[in-house]
Amino acid sequence: MNDEDGSSRLPRRRLLTGVAAVGTTALAGCVTTGLSVSAPEVDESPVFDSFSIGSGVVWGSDAARVSATLTEQATTTRKVRELSAITASGSDAWTGTVAGGQTSVTMHLPVGTDLTVHAFDSSAEPVDAQPLRITGDRFP
Repeated sequence: MNDEDGSSRLPRRRLLTGVAAVGTTALAGCVTTGLSVSAPEVDESPVFDSFSIGSGVVWGSDAARVSATLTEQATTTRKVRELSAITASGSDAWTGTVAGGQTSVTMHLPVGTDLTVHAFDSSAEPVDAQPLRITGDRFP
């Protein structure tokens, strides 16, 4: 497309596509790599066997996929039916339900924040609470 003076202009559609691509990249934020999870009291837990990172990279958000492996007694004997991750400031970071016999739960938890994962039974009574921290290397 040429202007009256003969110079060419970028077609409107191409310009808008470029602006959208740059905007999306800018809004995506940082990438976090080298994720790890620390659960210092998990060995004494009647509910949790372990916590592990589901993916080693987080793109454009501050939440990592964390898998909690439950003990065999968690949903049978102890009747755990809900997990809730609470930040040190008292904010609810994640809540999910647990079915009878379920042995693994995937949570999306904030990186770099001290958390406590609480387990509640079918009567909404607390069964266990585990401190947790997810860390990683953040790049702009």
